[in-house]
Amino acid sequence: NERSRQLFGGCSEELLTETVHALSAFHRIQATDGYRLAAKEAARRLACVGLPADIRTYPADFQTTYLTQGMFRGWRCSEGWLEITTPFCAPEGVQPETFCEDMHGGLLFVENNFDAWLGRAAALGACGIITCSIPEIAPVRVDLANDPQLKDAHGNLSFHAFSETQETALAGFAITPACARRLREACIALAQTHERPTARACVKSEFYDSTVENVMTFLPGQTEEEVLITAHLCHPRSSVNDNVSGVACAMEAMRVLHEQITGGMLPTPRRGIRLLLIPEFTGTYAYLASEPERAARTIAAINADMVGARQDGRTGPVVMVDT
Repeated sequence: NERSRQLFGGCSEELLTETVHALSAFHRIQATDGYRLAAKEAARRLACVGLPADIRTYPADFQTTYLTQGMFRGWRCSEGWLEITTPFCAPEGVQPETFCEDMHGGLLFVENNFDAWLGRAAALGACGIITCSIPEIAPVRVDLANDPQLKDAHGNLSFHAFSETQETALAGFAITPACARRLREACIALAQTHERPTARACVKSEFYDSTVENVMTFLPGQTEEEVLITAHLCHPRSSVNDNVSGVACAMEAMRVLHEQITGGMLPTPRRGIRLLLIPEFTGTYAYLASEPERAARTIAAINADMVGARQDGRTGPVVMVDT
């Protein structure tokens, strides 16, 4: 309709591109300095277009829990490498609770669902876990080891630790689908010769009490009710679609709405519109737990997640959830 064309006409491809370039330059791991710098940059860009932004800070430690979400600590890594000479692999189809091999000082390779194996691997004495863990999703994402775009990609894996014991229990290594296929084939061949698997690895890192940040800006409405626009700002560098695309589009939507409302092209909305840029689930839990009255006034939410995908019915679905 005419109003939709008016809103789309106000969007700036140049500003969108600038925001994508600026924010994707940061290594946006949750509870790290890189994420905080990205949050400050997002707030600065909102302020530059007349949208004062508030950065809310929440503890990232072992003592704080928001609703059901325990807060993990920050992590810094100065060096990390893995050299596999002959690997060891959990047999296909075996469940963690029934796996009883002595793993003392060893590295366990689990192609997918690595989080189910973390506790068991540590209990059996493993010093680390190797995984690919990029799940296949038909028909969009299949046969990843032969996919020209994904075969050399690393999954966004989070080996979260929620206690000092967990922090020192295991090292985690993420490998590509192509490497995982070669490693699986080597494991199968190795099992037939009964050779002893070996590997070398090094991780130099530290955990520390830290914080996570939410970035907020608000367009007031005629009532106290609110509509929430969310996008997760966190992700390892140099991810663009996941999720700088969502952040950039949400920020641009707020800019256009602000410009057209203050310019008289649009009336003041019936409900306020709040933008919330978050470190995904941890930031969402922290917001809901810390702002219960504001959350109660929220009647609908739009989550912009990886909106740079093709909207052709094969990728980039729009999911409606009625709670």
